[in-house]
Amino acid sequence: MNVDKAKKRIAKQVKKGFHGYPLISLAYFGKSPDSASEVVISFILEEGAAAQEC
Repeated sequence: MNVDKAKKRIAKQVKKGFHGYPLISLAYFGKSPDSASEVVISFILEEGAAAQEC
């Protein structure tokens, strides 16, 4: 899949805004901004619940 297409699709979903739970977030970590050596996924099932990370 073309990376530019994927970025456009994600940007379109972000523009729609928050519509409730469940909420999933991705965090990328690495030594430089160009490459990620670790990815953390957070999942929140309902409001006030603790985030589950993997």
